[in-house]
Amino acid sequence: MLVLSGAPSFLVSILILIFMTKYVPGYSFIGTYTNFGEFLQRITIPSLIMALTFVAMLGRITRSNMINQLQSPYIATAAAKGLKQSNITYKHAFHNAVIPVITVAGYMIAGSIGSTVIVEQVFSLPGIGGLLISAIEENNFPIVQILVLFMLGAYLVMSFVIDILYTVLDPRVDLK
Repeated sequence: MLVLSGAPSFLVSILILIFMTKYVPGYSFIGTYTNFGEFLQRITIPSLIMALTFVAMLGRITRSNMINQLQSPYIATAAAKGLKQSNITYKHAFHNAVIPVITVAGYMIAGSIGSTVIVEQVFSLPGIGGLLISAIEENNFPIVQILVLFMLGAYLVMSFVIDILYTVLDPRVDLK
């Protein structure tokens, strides 16, 4: 977990690319795809790389928040009242520990649009990242502005969704 959350996605991409080309014969990362099966084969590894780094980071954050919550005085009070350990863990501690995790997860999802630029370049996949790189190379500033505005919009939408989720998860939070 620590290695996946600390390593940059381009490094993990390059290492997996080297491993797959050396030890998995016939697995293709380059060229065009003619059917949906080839498309799925080509995007499976990049998708897993991006997902594993996000899961590793969220796992670390969830673990540290749960440790903090389980050491809180209200958990000792709930245990002294005789509540079951599963009830204490899931209804009390996890409920409070998940709020920072949702914040990080939302911004990671919004940031994944930007991080696809690197992964798309390593695996030579067509997408927003490739379009952004080619627009920068060609000095096509309107396309660069649109793509940067799109990434900014993703951050704004995720920020709004996170605020809404706060009110759903924690009734103490008010949108006023």
